[in-house]
Amino acid sequence: MQLPGLLIEYLISGAFALLWILVLLVTPGVEIPMPRSSKLWPLLVPLLYVLGMLIDYIASIAVYPLKQRIKRRVRILSNHDTTKLWIKSPDLAREIAHRSSRDRVARGAIINIFFLTTILVNYYMQKANFFSAVLAAGIGTMIFAISVLMWYRFQQLTIEYEKKALKASSRFSL
Repeated sequence: MQLPGLLIEYLISGAFALLWILVLLVTPGVEIPMPRSSKLWPLLVPLLYVLGMLIDYIASIAVYPLKQRIKRRVRILSNHDTTKLWIKSPDLAREIAHRSSRDRVARGAIINIFFLTTILVNYYMQKANFFSAVLAAGIGTMIFAISVLMWYRFQQLTIEYEKKALKASSRFSL
């Protein structure tokens, strides 16, 4: 989902990251000062956006080897082929962009879940009992694995769709 000059996925990843950042900052008995003025809340949007960009960048580096594996398996198209698709069929190209948006959110979830799990386990090790830390580690690891598998499948579907779309559009001349 793209708005002019804005990727909403960055806001989603940034908002998710805010969860683990708040957990990181919270200590029992310590109150975090939150701005009460409604004039300051709009400043949160650019902060979330930049935080989301950072998460997406880290996530893209983290999943790069897996993405290359998918591309080798599917025999991915070149950027030149993708550009031809934008020229020949803007509707198909828009669908690919929407799928890419979904992939970006899933990719950001991988990193956010990893950080959230790590921070929660550390928090429980310090502030609670060992059982709580093990439980958080187990649940977090399971959700992390599911998020990796989810991203992998979404990425695979996007690449396969892109390949089929180019093949279908090549049947028609400009």
